Amino acid sequence: MFHFMANGKRTSIRTRLSHGQRSVNDWLQSQIARELHLAKPDLLRFIDCELSQDEYVRMMSERGHIRL
Repeated sequence: MFHFMANGKRTSIRTRLSHGQRSVNDWLQSQIARELHLAKPDLLRFIDCELSQDEYVRMMSERGHIRL
């Protein structure tokens, strides 16, 4: 289980990956994107470090998923 932390506090945003998971297929990517409140293209940008943590925090705050 991975919990997203913002400003040193645990948020309600979380996702899970199996320890034995060797690859992440398209279906699992979609599920992770849903859990992280992202569109799949944004998830791929996040994974490739093209979407910064600051941008992600701003997006989640604007969408009402976290409070700062």
